[in-house]
Amino acid sequence: MSAWRAFFAAAVLRFGLSPGDVWALSVGEWLALADAAGDGAAALTGAELTFLVQQYPDETS
Repeated sequence: MSAWRAFFAAAVLRFGLSPGDVWALSVGEWLALADAAGDGAAALTGAELTFLVQQYPDETS
């Protein structure tokens, strides 16, 4: 399982966040939850973050 999937699963299943709640987290909140998960999930790499940013760009209006 990728680090992203492991973190997402922990955020949704362990902490009870909705997928929308996960996407709304700030970087600091992500880091705090990842630290609290304590399951050895690695942080996103730069390449993984870039991929996510490209796949899910911020909405602008």
